[in-house]
Amino acid sequence: KDLRVECAKTISAQWNSKRFKKAARTYRLDFEKLLNTIMTDENAPSQPLFLEKRLADSLGQAIRFYLRAFFNPVRWKKPTDGKMEAPAVQQSKHQSRVSEILIMKLPDGVAVADTAVADGAISSVFSAALRIVYLHFGADVFLSDEYRPPTFPESFCNSEASQKGPGKKRSPISDEAVDAIVSDIHNAQSFRDAAVACRFLSNLLNFPGVREEIIKVCGWVCVEKHANRIKGYKLIELCPDDAHLVLLSDTKRFFARIDRYKMAVEKLIAPCEQRLEQLAITFKCGPNHKLLRRNYPILETIDAAMDEGFVFPNVAVVARPQY
Repeated sequence: KDLRVECAKTISAQWNSKRFKKAARTYRLDFEKLLNTIMTDENAPSQPLFLEKRLADSLGQAIRFYLRAFFNPVRWKKPTDGKMEAPAVQQSKHQSRVSEILIMKLPDGVAVADTAVADGAISSVFSAALRIVYLHFGADVFLSDEYRPPTFPESFCNSEASQKGPGKKRSPISDEAVDAIVSDIHNAQSFRDAAVACRFLSNLLNFPGVREEIIKVCGWVCVEKHANRIKGYKLIELCPDDAHLVLLSDTKRFFARIDRYKMAVEKLIAPCEQRLEQLAITFKCGPNHKLLRRNYPILETIDAAMDEGFVFPNVAVVARPQY
């Protein structure tokens, strides 16, 4: 007990001595797992170590720190004297001026309030785009030594149920047909989101001045180092929310292939969105048909599926400096 008290005194923050007991127990379990692995000649512990989980979390946090430094504006605190005018902000050498070069704009008709766009949080949208691309295409197509272009769909929502329509109230479509329609919608939305994410990433990274500003800060070297540790130490399963960050383990290759993907999928975005719009009209989706869907509840399932999907902002030139 005296030892725990003395250890607590060495920490600048106010640590309760009981925390050292809990920490010691946690690390002891890790060492026991490692010793058991060595004694039984196993390749790795059957259960992940606490230190592995902490390492995975720390690497993800480090990468997100750099993304904020690359893309986001410098934050200023609200003054206590009641004046709302933003003070002059001293730009740090560790913070780029990307947020002064461009702004994000959502498509017309999309609410901006309480979004990453309203906050100027380009890094949040960048990370969301990475995640969608990772989930749809996987990492290998972007990081493998040999480029193997994937097969893109030539048409969308073409199941028999989607083409047939809702039918009549007295003979409603079956549950199996609804499942097929919802699957069509999800597949089309997944491709549309991934395609628009490629467009956003390519447009952002190729915007005049962006790459130069990132290089001025420190470039992608540290990000690549941390992403390679996540991949090399096989920590992806321990940080599922940050698994997409492994795409940044080789940024030169990833950005080059994102540009190629953008060129390949650009012509498919409009047909995909048009087919989804046609399906929405066919199955009476949207706010103008609430009464109909109340009398025909099976349409609610299809309408709910239509509401899913991610709306990516456009990248636009800043009219004047932010500060």
